Amino acid sequence: MKNYMKILKGKVEDYQRFAYVLLAVSGFLYFGAVIPAIEKTAMVQVLLMTGTIVFIAAATVCLFYAKHCKRILNRLEEDENI
Repeated sequence: MKNYMKILKGKVEDYQRFAYVLLAVSGFLYFGAVIPAIEKTAMVQVLLMTGTIVFIAAATVCLFYAKHCKRILNRLEEDENI
């Protein structure tokens, strides 16, 4: 049981880090889409905004999964304390 709890703690930390990194990358993509450039075409603009949305969605999924793992971990800790 302790090993499973240790694995869950690692997953929570990892998925939170993944979410922060994905949000940072989406911020850079958004800045690339917003900052005007001479060579930027409409297709590049669409790709940058689509990438931004995809990375934000992936970060949201990672945060929800981390929250799910944290709930399971809390339940296991409560059961262990009883």
